[in-house]
Amino acid sequence: MGRVIEWAKVHAGGRKDNIQVYPYLFLTLKNRVDKITPLYFMKTLFQGLFILLCLIFLSAPVYAQERTGDMAVLDIQFSGKAPTVLNLGFLARKIREAAVKYTYYRVMTEENIFAIIEDKKIDLSKCKEAECVVEYGRMLQADKLVSSTLTYSGDTYFFIIELYDIRTAAIERSVSKQCKGCEFAGLLEMVNKAARELFTGEVTEAEPLRKQEYGSLHIESTPPGALIYIDGKQIAEMTPADIANVPVGKRKIVLERGEYSEEREVLVRLNEQTDLKVSIKERGKGNLAVESTPEGATIFIDGKEMGKTPMIVKNIEVGTHAITLKKSGYVDATETRPVIRGSIEKVMILMGKKVAIGCTDYQIVST
Repeated sequence: MGRVIEWAKVHAGGRKDNIQVYPYLFLTLKNRVDKITPLYFMKTLFQGLFILLCLIFLSAPVYAQERTGDMAVLDIQFSGKAPTVLNLGFLARKIREAAVKYTYYRVMTEENIFAIIEDKKIDLSKCKEAECVVEYGRMLQADKLVSSTLTYSGDTYFFIIELYDIRTAAIERSVSKQCKGCEFAGLLEMVNKAARELFTGEVTEAEPLRKQEYGSLHIESTPPGALIYIDGKQIAEMTPADIANVPVGKRKIVLERGEYSEEREVLVRLNEQTDLKVSIKERGKGNLAVESTPEGATIFIDGKEMGKTPMIVKNIEVGTHAITLKKSGYVDATETRPVIRGSIEKVMILMGKKVAIGCTDYQIVST
């Protein structure tokens, strides 16, 4: 009590008959401070608590609003071949977080939606039309449903997110975004902006297009004179070539010369020259003229039956191949021979005859 009296004296400026306590109770302690009784103190305390509780209840609607209705956010449906592994589940969770933040609906958990989908054997990948999405929303017993698709084409992600009103079977709002050449961080930013715009209706300002950045390539090949393709597009130059104004980033390079072909991936850096030297492996086809003694042996090349000797086996891939001859009464004979592009290689194989010794043994006798 002594500390209270001292505090009261200081804040009353030394006047004991007019002490005010700020900022919430707005109560005036009258009479002498040293005559405050415990009963008067308790009465004053309860009055202050009553005023404080009234202020809290009156201001509650400003800070909280009861959530009504259920909203289901479906997983993102993806199409295309992305350059990196995408965490679509994480992106879907960010959409659910935005729904909780910007709406007054009860947002169904991923586990609840999955359980209902499993129980009713729903295949979301087969649902492409609005009527189908609405029907799934009714199965989930949701008032609102959010459906989204992510497509990767070329080097651009295309994202579409839609909000359905299940009762009226109508699309309430739709937002589309695209992100060219972005990594996962840029993809996440795009999804967050689209979700905020979908739930609030506030359209974010379009970001200015980035200025295209370029580097250069110097390409050589052995043998020279190969056609050059960059990201599937043929350029005018042939190897060796210096190519300017190549967009920065990973680029797919294909070199072709006749039936020769090689593919590489290079990283083009801003205002730098990237050197690429490629040895193009010889490809093509050749022929084998296969003969045998005796004739009429069946020819197998790399295990595949081709015909009987004598025979010219045409259009064999360039390289080394195993040639096997089989004939009844003769021991199988196998040789390896190279096939040269555009040529006819002659193969002559002498087969040994089988001679029975006893019941199971054979002796090879040259013919």
